[in-house]
Amino acid sequence: YTFETTVPVVSCATGACCPIVIATLPQPTIQRADTTICQGESKYLLTLVQDSNPATANGAWRFFTSLQNAKDSVNQVSASITPSITTKYYIRRSFGACYATDSLTITVNPLPAAAGTITATSATCSPVRVPNSDAKIDLAGFTNGTKVSYGTSAAGFFFATAIAMTNGDVSLTGISNPATTTTYFLRIYGADSTCYIDRTVSLNST
Repeated sequence: YTFETTVPVVSCATGACCPIVIATLPQPTIQRADTTICQGESKYLLTLVQDSNPATANGAWRFFTSLQNAKDSVNQVSASITPSITTKYYIRRSFGACYATDSLTITVNPLPAAAGTITATSATCSPVRVPNSDAKIDLAGFTNGTKVSYGTSAAGFFFATAIAMTNGDVSLTGISNPATTTTYFLRIYGADSTCYIDRTVSLNST
């Protein structure tokens, strides 16, 4: 944006016109980062943007859900957001009468359904009453679940080595008979390693 100031002609002996002074204001330069969150997670949009023009360091940030609203600077939304689905936000960076617009996308990955069920089945016994290593843990109904890690400790879970689920179901078999009732910790992952829910189940000794 430029602003023109015309100095009125009071007297010009030769008929020459007085000069026009043009002042150019600096333009904001937006840098932004798309990001991914888990369903139910909140994000502060101001942590995802910056103005790379030092001359407009004191400018104002505003966020909108449409480009037209950003241009018109109407229907501003809060910088603290908790979107339930993947959402594009439009950015307006203003400095005086000048402004710039851009957009960023918050991708929302769903969590596995919390209403799934976990069933632990104790090991069977051989004919001589020796427990077999065939205890199992069945998981069912964990919609959006893709993998599961499990163990007798809540630590040491890795998405890369987790066991694949089918439509949120899986049967964890071949578990040794525990000497006493033992708590198993389970981490059920969504689409990637960042979105998961933790559950526990008790496996009784045979």
